[in-house]
Amino acid sequence: RVGKILDRQAAELKDDALVYELRKGGELISKCAQVPRWNVSKQRRYSRRLRELEEAIRRFVQAEMQRQIEELSTNMRETNCKMDKMLKRGEVGGMRRFFCCFVCSSPSDPAASVGEGDGRS
Repeated sequence: RVGKILDRQAAELKDDALVYELRKGGELISKCAQVPRWNVSKQRRYSRRLRELEEAIRRFVQAEMQRQIEELSTNMRETNCKMDKMLKRGEVGGMRRFFCCFVCSSPSDPAASVGEGDGRS
């Protein structure tokens, strides 16, 4: 539980950092728009800064996506373990038959239909 709270706080800090970078980008674009056409050196300087900002945002987004994928993967593993334990203990009841119908047999198998062959008529 504490880990989740710390993860949430870290995510909020990262969000704040992204908002800061985006605001900085907006200011940079405003400054860039005011540079006269004849001032090529300033145009190059702002262009370089914009590329650096774009790369920083790209790195942030890629790192955040990787973190979210890892989190989802961990949650899926935990859910699978819990389901396996429940199935082994028989706590799920008809869920085993349900999963076997959809997971274990092919869609063209008529016995795979839910409700068929389960003894209920």
